[in-house]
Amino acid sequence: MFQLRKLKFKTLVIDTKPQLSFRSVTISDICKSFKGIKTKVKGIDGLSVKLIAPILPALLPALTHVINASLKDNIFLAC
Repeated sequence: MFQLRKLKFKTLVIDTKPQLSFRSVTISDICKSFKGIKTKVKGIDGLSVKLIAPILPALLPALTHVINASLKDNIFLAC
């Protein structure tokens, strides 16, 4: 005779929702994206691409770190 009481069942939950995943960005990724900006409009901070371009090499390591930390920790700032 089959006794159900002796069996142990495990619950398996499968999340069928599509999940978003990000990969880390590189300095090269950010540099390419920056060079693709074709506007002369200033950002919310009042800085233009023309002003940032000369100092971009100095900013890239820190900017890359901040973007990757944001992606890793799922923290995205809103303006």
